Amino acid sequence: MRDLAARLQPGGRVEIATDHEGYAEWIEQALAEEPLLENIHAPQPFLREVPGRMRTAYQIEWLKEGRSLCFWSYRKR
Repeated sequence: MRDLAARLQPGGRVEIATDHEGYAEWIEQALAEEPLLENIHAPQPFLREVPGRMRTAYQIEWLKEGRSLCFWSYRKR
């Protein structure tokens, strides 16, 4: 996460999504521990649905399977 954050321009954003609970826990911790990044959706750690975002074919399939989705939006300080 440090390498990713270092390469962003100030104000640059990183968007991450997953349907895998174990991976979601790792993503959440890695993002929260990176001081160069700030959570755009704070105080919520992530969103389950992004307003105005079109669903992908994968997302539609995952939702039909009952999977939980997690979306993070962080920006470089």
